[in-house]
Amino acid sequence: MNAGVNFREVIEEKQNSRLIRFGSFEADLHTRELRKHGLKLKLQEQPFQVLAMLLERPGELVTREEIRAILWPQGTFIDFDHSLNASVRRLREALDDNADTPRFVETLPRRGYRFVAPVEGISREGGVRSEEGSVSKAGVLVGEATQSDAGPSDDAALPSVAGRGALSKTSALVVVVIFALAIAAWIFSMNSRQAVNSIAVLPFTNATGDADLLYLSDGIAESVINNLSQVPGLKVMSRNSAFRYRQPSLKPNRVANELGVGALLMGAMQQHGDEVRVSVELVDGKDEHQIWGEEYTRRLSDLSGIQADIAQQVSQSLRIAGAAQTRIARHDTENSEAYRLYLRGMFALETRKNSDAQTALRYFEQAAHLDRNYALAYSGMANSYALLAFYGGMAPHQAYPLQAAALHQALTLDPDLPDAHAQRGRFLEFPKMQPQAAEAEFRRAIQLSPNSENAHLSYSFFLMDQGRFAEAIAEAKQVLQLDPLWVGSHGSLANIYHYAGRDEEALTTAAKALQPAPPMWIVGVAYEAKKDFPRAIAHLQEVAQAYQVSFAEADVAHAYAASGNTEQAKLILHRLLNVSTKSYVSPYKIAAIYAGLGDQEQMFRWLRAACDEGDPWLARLNIDPDFSLYRSRPEMKEIQQLLLEGAKRFPD
Repeated sequence: MNAGVNFREVIEEKQNSRLIRFGSFEADLHTRELRKHGLKLKLQEQPFQVLAMLLERPGELVTREEIRAILWPQGTFIDFDHSLNASVRRLREALDDNADTPRFVETLPRRGYRFVAPVEGISREGGVRSEEGSVSKAGVLVGEATQSDAGPSDDAALPSVAGRGALSKTSALVVVVIFALAIAAWIFSMNSRQAVNSIAVLPFTNATGDADLLYLSDGIAESVINNLSQVPGLKVMSRNSAFRYRQPSLKPNRVANELGVGALLMGAMQQHGDEVRVSVELVDGKDEHQIWGEEYTRRLSDLSGIQADIAQQVSQSLRIAGAAQTRIARHDTENSEAYRLYLRGMFALETRKNSDAQTALRYFEQAAHLDRNYALAYSGMANSYALLAFYGGMAPHQAYPLQAAALHQALTLDPDLPDAHAQRGRFLEFPKMQPQAAEAEFRRAIQLSPNSENAHLSYSFFLMDQGRFAEAIAEAKQVLQLDPLWVGSHGSLANIYHYAGRDEEALTTAAKALQPAPPMWIVGVAYEAKKDFPRAIAHLQEVAQAYQVSFAEADVAHAYAASGNTEQAKLILHRLLNVSTKSYVSPYKIAAIYAGLGDQEQMFRWLRAACDEGDPWLARLNIDPDFSLYRSRPEMKEIQQLLLEGAKRFPD
């Protein structure tokens, strides 16, 4: 090559100017598009790569090993045979080809594939740039000189037969070289494209016409998020932020820019009788080109594992290698009904209401009954018990043993289940009072799933409870990066600021939550700490009414007491005491009302009752400003001792 010539520019020039035609099809190597009679066909990235390699060497064997080297480089962990066979099958479907009587792609068993149809290179203006090539039965490329190439029609001007044969061979070589340059440039562009290291999985559109199946379309998308979150080095936007984008008409590049990710996974679910069709596509967040796409048609009775199949294909398309491939490709259950019940349970848990947590628990129990080896079902059960204990739907001393048993079963079946490790961390922190062991569990959960906002959130609250506020704030800011649009991300960080005594920052952080936001408990208690009692009471009343939780009503009473309106505080207190004779009310929160009223005797009495119950709010006793005036009292040491003794009642 001459000095000063840019080889890359030459390749790109070939790439930008070449189309390859065969039969009624045209393959555009620059845009990676396949057309038939001018109409664009849907063909995914990997099948197109296979087609490009076959067109590079028409009539010749392209070995399976050669295809693997380009599509799945060394270090990529996949089921190669399955993936290649699937790519060739999709290519044949696009070409309306048949493996038994091939018109385009011929299989050479155990060796590879060969393109057997005539091909020609054409310019974008539609003219033939080089001489037409055709493929003989044996697959040998033969060049045929056109009259314009041969020059004048004068016989004296015609070369000899031997000369014309040499010209034909030379022209054929030129065609092959041009094909090779164009396709090599295309492959170069594929391999040199900037790696995508961040992704958001948007909610799959429920196009079934049945609103009751929203749990299924949402659940499959969320399961894909959970699978991909286990890939180290890949930033996966959490469900709460990604699921704000439900409108299918939104521009992908706008959504990707707002979420700060390089790619979007979008999908739609349709139902035809007892079959479900899930169409998904992976789209580049900058230029909106399709990186990969696929359709999955499954019977309702055969849905298990679909999220693992999708996650594996996405990771392969992003050229992710490593042991994470093995993990995300696993099927957690082969029982489709169990899988659907699990998705229903996760859907019900989203509200964080006691009644829905009870519903979720029943779904998880049914899923575990259908598949005794379904670790996620037991993890869901444990999560339900923890929520019921915290929000007052079940007495904690009843919930903890059930939670411990479910966690034990989940981790026995799957020792690498991230959410189960995060839950075990919370359980070991309280009621087990084992902070070192708890921290190890939180770190293990984050190691297994670096993108899990739940693992980071749980760890941030643990650090807060231990009084390690700087570390807790740093961890909560990671949650905010993973889930920037979720109101809970801002609320959690605001919580930590509040307990750290930085209430102005707590209010500022809570105000940054995307509006309209639901009532936030932290806003009420932060206003109370700043002595803005009217706003505090108004916000806490909204929370109590919205979520129907007794602890929020107790906080309203505390705010009244702190403001000097002891009469109103006592009215709420007496109502809660009456309710506590019929259903669970947090004794810790009753103690907090007495603390606001200045009744130390009753305060310590109810704190002892909280210890007997294993009230989860006790995890914050050492940092809760409601008890700051009494923290130096000797009775507090007694409470701490009761906590340690009470921890022995609950199984590890």
